[in-house]
Amino acid sequence: MLLSWFQNFILNKKSVKVIWAGLLAVLAITPYIYAILFSSVSLDGSYYLSIVERIRDGLVPYRDFTLEYPPVLFYITAYIKNVFSIGINYGFDLGFHFCLQVIVAFLLYKIALLLLLRKDFSYYVSIFYLLISFWITQYEFILEIPSLMWGLWAIYLAIRYKDKTAVFVLVGCIASISFLTKQYGFGYFFLIIYLILFNPDRWKQLLVFSIGYSIPVILISMSLPEITNVFLGNGYGTQLINKSGNVFLVGVFKRMGEACFYFLYRVPVLLFAMGLFPFIPPRQRKYAGLLLIGIAGFMLQFVFAMFIHYTLYIIPFASLYIFLVLNNIRKNKIIFGTYVFVLLLVFGFSVEKSYNRVLSSDHEQRNKQFMLAEKIKHYIEPGKSLYIADTRLVDLYYLMNVKPTNMRYTFGLTLTENLHNKQLHDADYILTYEIPDKQNFDYLNSGRVLSYLNKILDKTVIEKDVFFDKDLNKITEQRILLYRNPH
Repeated sequence: MLLSWFQNFILNKKSVKVIWAGLLAVLAITPYIYAILFSSVSLDGSYYLSIVERIRDGLVPYRDFTLEYPPVLFYITAYIKNVFSIGINYGFDLGFHFCLQVIVAFLLYKIALLLLLRKDFSYYVSIFYLLISFWITQYEFILEIPSLMWGLWAIYLAIRYKDKTAVFVLVGCIASISFLTKQYGFGYFFLIIYLILFNPDRWKQLLVFSIGYSIPVILISMSLPEITNVFLGNGYGTQLINKSGNVFLVGVFKRMGEACFYFLYRVPVLLFAMGLFPFIPPRQRKYAGLLLIGIAGFMLQFVFAMFIHYTLYIIPFASLYIFLVLNNIRKNKIIFGTYVFVLLLVFGFSVEKSYNRVLSSDHEQRNKQFMLAEKIKHYIEPGKSLYIADTRLVDLYYLMNVKPTNMRYTFGLTLTENLHNKQLHDADYILTYEIPDKQNFDYLNSGRVLSYLNKILDKTVIEKDVFFDKDLNKITEQRILLYRNPH
């Protein structure tokens, strides 16, 4: 009887589809689960979570400490951690972030369903997004994913309810929250305007959308008056461009070219798909245009910096466009077969790379970070401030939850030598490697810095660390030193 049921289940096409969908879901989700349990604490993630802890302490961003990003994710995370009484728990933080990632995948499925009218291809869009995202970018607590979630939700509503003008107040509010999560989310403002321009009641919808978009921005500005400069990036991108040493236009073209090569090299099927644009029927070209504008528009992030996680804004639009093209070339067997072959290569490569990252990761690194944090806390008096003078140790800010000297402690790219020296002088304790990270940040190795540190006699060797030195092209051993400032 059991064998008969099993045979009927296997022979049932619907059952096979369920099994296939389940296998793909397990394939896509397993690396994320593994990362939640074992991945080490990242630099960016530790910075963001340190901000969350300062908010939980009662400090107000922009007033009590410097913050170069909008506040929405930090306040939401702080609220959730308070509700569940969660302390320093990186697994919980990544778990919360994973829930947001799943919501993004679900929203992509819903958008794809509106565009493709096929459940199977729509499901593949979500799976493709999850695998490519994990492969190309390091899985960490980061601002892009929640910003994506709000932006894609707004796009879904704008497509789904294109004839209901009143809904665009909500669309505006949600799109605005994407921007209030990270400044690059402002790109969704233009994408939704693009969609509205195709609607019969476009002018009224534009007005309603603009009003809705303004409401959260006004409310945040009233609550946190000092936030104004943050809306313009707080000089972050400008400083990065200046430090690159490029003439502006030359730098723009150089970085855009590098970004396109980087992304298309890993997802070549997208380049193939762009060449097949003529196969997309006229009735769907406005959506194809939306996806291509999304890809090209978010490529502009790389004008400011070449950070891998910036591709997270691009991957959803690339995934949708790839399967939109696939849905329209089925009649041409040669093109369809070649396209599917290239797509499967990318899919297989993303699976291999994702699982290789999982299997080759240092299982002990996360525990090592936590143990190092506990060891350092033993030497720091309660209530005293700490300045981590080397970005390679920044994850310890979150793990120790020690008050920093100044909230500009993480991103060396935005520090000056004068600000760095000021923090060295103001801090009660200074943590650094014996040999500074001179390769990335010249000011860490300046004569003034080294001279000041050499004068401090009260220092403790926390432990020795071994890593690959790119300058020397060999494995080196360095001591991690904790200085106590003689105030």
